[in-house]
Amino acid sequence: MTLRVFPKAKCFMKCIMEKEGIFDKDGNVVMEYVEKNMESLKLPDDKKNYFKDCVAKSNHVKTCEDSVNLLQCFVKYSDDALV
Repeated sequence: MTLRVFPKAKCFMKCIMEKEGIFDKDGNVVMEYVEKNMESLKLPDDKKNYFKDCVAKSNHVKTCEDSVNLLQCFVKYSDDALV
């Protein structure tokens, strides 16, 4: 599955994820933050490890385009994800 996202929306999502603390100033995903906040995503138990693996593979977010890879993890594994 590949998300189709308007170019400006990619940068908007990157900004939101950065301000939320999902990744640090160098673009590295903060897995401690992700794991701590997984409960709010209401992920089914059988999807939690797949979600963490997906996020880990999207580890470096430097560009707006990079944010789409990370966003795909939320959409793919969370039933409550909104895009």
